[in-house]
Amino acid sequence: MRSRVLSVGAVLIGWLLAPVTAGADFGHHEPGSAGDAEAALARAQQLSKGRGVRTGFELTPALKELVESLPELDRRDRRRAHALLARPTDGQFDPYEDGYSVPEHAPHCTDNFCIHWVESTADAPDPTDANGQTDGDGVPDYVETMATVVEQVHAVENGELAWREPKGDGTRGGDVDKTDVYIKDLGGQGLFGYSAPDPDQVAPGELNTSLHSFLVMDNDYQANEFPDYPSPLEPLQVTMAHEYNHVLQFTYDALQDTWMLESTAVWMEDKVYDHISDYLQYLPRWRTLTHRPLTRYDSDRPTDPGNSKVYGSGVWNRWIEEHYGQEAIRGAWERSQSTRPASFGPAAYSAGIRSRGGRGFMDS
Repeated sequence: MRSRVLSVGAVLIGWLLAPVTAGADFGHHEPGSAGDAEAALARAQQLSKGRGVRTGFELTPALKELVESLPELDRRDRRRAHALLARPTDGQFDPYEDGYSVPEHAPHCTDNFCIHWVESTADAPDPTDANGQTDGDGVPDYVETMATVVEQVHAVENGELAWREPKGDGTRGGDVDKTDVYIKDLGGQGLFGYSAPDPDQVAPGELNTSLHSFLVMDNDYQANEFPDYPSPLEPLQVTMAHEYNHVLQFTYDALQDTWMLESTAVWMEDKVYDHISDYLQYLPRWRTLTHRPLTRYDSDRPTDPGNSKVYGSGVWNRWIEEHYGQEAIRGAWERSQSTRPASFGPAAYSAGIRSRGGRGFMDS
């Protein structure tokens, strides 16, 4: 568990001082020039290699923006973008060598997920199967732990909190009805994990922004790469809660503002694993950014230290929950595509808050 450096009083002061106003940059991609799309591709390439990573969660928003930018890329850059957006099992065709370089083992599937892994190379999890004497399945304990954690996350996010089930991906991962989780060595790049919508789901001119996606998680979460936790289990748990929430967000609206994606996902970490309270790590920096609008995320500069505010803004959702219930947060996502303008965080929150008897985003 990361150091809990703030008193409750300091956190409350931070809530009161933080501006709840619309900023100039919502981390929301609008159709632009080929140059804008090329910049999105370059950012995703850099972050996938760990360059510019600060929080460990920057790759998901970059890949989401890259999916939005695909129609604006020329044929060569579109091939590069598809390589970055490829699932690890497509790795042999990936010029960036981000995927598996050996065939995967048969996936380990649960009621709602399929866990994918390989038995060799740096991407392989620890092969120890201490449970093999009792279950006899030959599946590594780490893979089984991953499966247990993601089902726990599903039970809270889809069960207790009643978020919509993730959009099915057809047969891309081998099972129509299950979300795919890929185990890879990510810690060396400073990444906790990421989720990405599969590309080319929406034809030109279509308005639907509900997209299916997949998850990629680290293969060990060992202390030498994730030193701020007492055991490898905690970073696995909070990362799964965070990144799986992005999968659900993409099901509702993959074009929503980045600040809303990230602040909601951090709030969800604490809903699923309240005993870890990982969000507290962001609050010291968050308190120094009272001049920065709650809604601002500079997509053009993902390394901007001020972007960390969107992670500390998980406390915004805690405030909304205290006043209007968690249903207001889910309601904001449920109404995201139907607001005017659509896929606009303040409008979505206004709709969610009003559904619970409040006055809206600006008057909450």
